[in-house]
Amino acid sequence: MNLVGKIFTFLVFLMCVVFATFAMMVHAGQKNWREVVVNPSTGLSKQLTDEKALKQKLEGEKKTLEESNKLELDRRDKRAAALETQNQLLAQERKANDFKIVDLEKQVRDMVGAVKAVHLTLAELRVEADSMRKQIKDAELARNDSFTKLVAVTDQFHNAVTERLRLEKMNRGLSDEVVKLREALAYYKVSADGSYKDKVPPRLLEGEVTSASNPNNIEISIGADDGVLKGHKFEVVRLSNKSYVARIEVIDASFPNRAVCRPDASMQRSQIQKGDHVYANLTSAK
Repeated sequence: MNLVGKIFTFLVFLMCVVFATFAMMVHAGQKNWREVVVNPSTGLSKQLTDEKALKQKLEGEKKTLEESNKLELDRRDKRAAALETQNQLLAQERKANDFKIVDLEKQVRDMVGAVKAVHLTLAELRVEADSMRKQIKDAELARNDSFTKLVAVTDQFHNAVTERLRLEKMNRGLSDEVVKLREALAYYKVSADGSYKDKVPPRLLEGEVTSASNPNNIEISIGADDGVLKGHKFEVVRLSNKSYVARIEVIDASFPNRAVCRPDASMQRSQIQKGDHVYANLTSAK
């Protein structure tokens, strides 16, 4: 996988984290979504703007790396062309020298020593050319190895930064959830182990009877979202004649906007009817 592929892989991973964050926020429950979206410090709009800025920055880095790579390839091609030209010149020079040697052997037999000197010079040139080729090859290998290490270190750095941001965001989210849960437990008077501190419903809580078809299972219009818990007791009053009807006890508070109650036979004055009002912390007339 080349550098471009790694960058796009990182972008895909980053967008997955963003979408996963959106999903978690939607699943978290009832919230002020407008505040979540437009909050100037932690809102989704700001996060989206930050992500776009990060994407533009990465695209700029990608373009810079591509241009640098192109320049490096051009320089390498130029060096290779220069070496090839030099090699051709050396080959031509060697061929010319060979012709000169043949001519000299035919014309002057006593110049054998000079011819040997020329051969020695050519041998030294060959050794020098081979040495230069080896140095060039070693330099290219070292450059490629350094580039590979740079890419690996860059990927590790970006992964580490991404992981740190993810953990910090998760830590902030968990801290907020802990605070909210503690506030909810304190509001509903529930201890940390899940047991209720008392059986008294929230003050000034009221509703009405929504179903009284079964005398032993009365449904009221307030539920868990209003702070109603199993065991809470309410007073039922009929407003049409301003009379006290009965006392009821919650037997099922698992619904968000309703609860199921059972009448207290010892406190019941008349049959509970649909539309009767329900009050918390109301002292009934004996």
